Amino acid sequence: LCFILRKSFHFDSYTGALEFAQKVDEISTLMDHHANMKITHKCVNGVDLELQFFSFEAKELTEKDFDAAKAVDTIHGGNQITMSDFSYNLDHNAIAKYPAEPRGSSKLLQ
Repeated sequence: LCFILRKSFHFDSYTGALEFAQKVDEISTLMDHHANMKITHKCVNGVDLELQFFSFEAKELTEKDFDAAKAVDTIHGGNQITMSDFSYNLDHNAIAKYPAEPRGSSKLLQ
């Protein structure tokens, strides 16, 4: 059983896909961990670039796989979540100070 991190990116042009693949290669070379890449040209519907990360020798996903995938997301500029993008206006009294007893017994939406 081998787990794989897989992600597909869509580009309007073949050139755009190849330019991004080149950036992935550059960061992969720096990290010494390369993705398997599959390019699917869909004529007038653009191009899909699928990346796969896994550690063949370890026969499992490793931190290198996750770090490389995060690096690809960073250079793509998408799919990053930062908590500063979100705000929660909670009443101070609505914030739990201690876990419910027994654990898991609280109902958030009563």
